[in-house]
Amino acid sequence: MSASGAAQAPEGRSDSRLSDGWAALINEGMQLMSAGTPLQALACFKSAAALRPGHPRTLAAQGAASLRAGLPGEALQVFDAILKSDPNNVEAWHGKGLALSHLGDQGAALAAFRSAVKDNATAWASWRSIAELALEEEERINAVQATADALSHICRSTAASPRLHVKCADALMHAHRFEEASDFIIKNGSRFPDESTAYDRLARTRYRLGDFRDAFAYMTEALARISPGKIPASPAKATFSQDAAIRALCEIGDLLDAHGVPFFLAAGTLLGFVRDGGPLAHDRDVDIGIFEEQPGMPDIFGILRAHPAKVLPPSARPGDRYLAVRCQGIAVDIFLHDRSQGAVSFGFSHTPGDIQWRLAPFGLTRVRFHGRDWMLPDPADHYLSGLYGVTWQSPDPGFASVISSPALSDVSPYARAYYCVARARKCRLTGQHDKADALLAQSPISLAPDLCLQASSEDREAKNP
Repeated sequence: MSASGAAQAPEGRSDSRLSDGWAALINEGMQLMSAGTPLQALACFKSAAALRPGHPRTLAAQGAASLRAGLPGEALQVFDAILKSDPNNVEAWHGKGLALSHLGDQGAALAAFRSAVKDNATAWASWRSIAELALEEEERINAVQATADALSHICRSTAASPRLHVKCADALMHAHRFEEASDFIIKNGSRFPDESTAYDRLARTRYRLGDFRDAFAYMTEALARISPGKIPASPAKATFSQDAAIRALCEIGDLLDAHGVPFFLAAGTLLGFVRDGGPLAHDRDVDIGIFEEQPGMPDIFGILRAHPAKVLPPSARPGDRYLAVRCQGIAVDIFLHDRSQGAVSFGFSHTPGDIQWRLAPFGLTRVRFHGRDWMLPDPADHYLSGLYGVTWQSPDPGFASVISSPALSDVSPYARAYYCVARARKCRLTGQHDKADALLAQSPISLAPDLCLQASSEDREAKNP
């Protein structure tokens, strides 16, 4: 036997080693992706692709890692390579759409997502992306409904993951199919990640139906059933950036100004600018007010929907009283203010009993902050004392206007109590236990004592062995 022959493995063994090496690289890459290190994962997937050139699954993993690593151009090349050999690959069409969207070509991205759903009605992620990008309201709403239909179909399978059950419940709510969402959660609650998440989603459906009493009861269950292992001992690091908030506010302001939409700083944002000279350090969002029914008022909903850098939630509809927008990673709350019956009112919805505030009439004045002129309610101190009380100049991190504002008007006590518990639950999950207790203490509906008092880690372990 020649020397070269002695070095050769028996037929089939080399292929086995190749397969084992490929599988190890894929598994390592997936673990790195889960750990939040996409660049390292990308290196693994590229090595795996070298072992199996043109392999669709490997290329798809490589493309996904490129996207997560902030390399959309590289990802686009990978997904195009898959589509060249497999023009009907739904995953590749979806990845291509994401890459194009990151590159700023929203029209081409939308076309890619449409290709993904063309022959696959269950491609829920692509339907959801269409809903985010579509300029025509009819297509957007159809995509929102199709997302809910696709996830509902998938969740009929026993193999559907708990994560998909949560997404299905959310998609049904986005589609305004609240009764269907409620029935789905009741039927499939045991297939959710945990009881707390199932009760949380059930509470949200009942709230949107205007059933505030049941919404409060279910949210209380959601708070009580948080797994002790998910309650951190100390607060997570704050993610709200005051500088980013100002940039988002300026961008939204530029957009509204360009379309001739008068707006003013409102609620917590106004409080921060007047009292501290900028956004509140402990805030969660930016607040803007717009007066409804002004002569020649453009379509605010259409303006926001059409702008590629703004993201409206799938549940948003023309005519909403309140719009939640994402801009540069910052939540921007836009409240439409109604001037009628001798007062100014604004709120979350038109549902009787939902959260709404009623203030004395006010005008607007121009004030300069951060090198820019802003419109503010005039007089600002009257607005702020009406919304936050006469002690508005003294910081109170535990204050929540949806719960304790003196301006709340015709609000169900169960709607207020719902927000006490819902926000306290979020605080528990982020380790803000003092704030959670402060919120619960403001509930207009009595709560179980063990919900209101911050439990020590030993108490929690004793209750949940």
